[in-house]
Amino acid sequence: MIKFYVLCLLLFNGIFIYSQNIIITGILKDSLTKLDLPYCNIVIKNQKDSAITGVLTNISGEFKINLKTPGNFKLIATNIGYKEKIISLNNIEINKKYKLGSITLEQKSIQLNDAVIEVNKNYIEKKFDRKVF
Repeated sequence: MIKFYVLCLLLFNGIFIYSQNIIITGILKDSLTKLDLPYCNIVIKNQKDSAITGVLTNISGEFKINLKTPGNFKLIATNIGYKEKIISLNNIEINKKYKLGSITLEQKSIQLNDAVIEVNKNYIEKKFDRKVF
């Protein structure tokens, strides 16, 4: 009988540990056009700036992150051509779902230097009957 109780305890303990989950969801959008931003980077960092986990948004700009430990985190959203967005996630608790809703990223423009096009003339010119240096 004791073996049965120990076996049940081990089985149910695994279920309780597995069920301790934190889910964070949201959608990334362009701030000007309000269109979804597919394949953006989403990184969760702890307070020491160590990366905990990361995902990519799907084609609709949606993301879903599963965390195992509670605490205070930073969500960092990045994409090429957009400014980085940092969102503080404070007092994240176990067995809760956090819906961040729409997160907008601002477009980033960079002023490039002028392009200079130079034409170099060949030093040797081939004519019909001769070569000119």
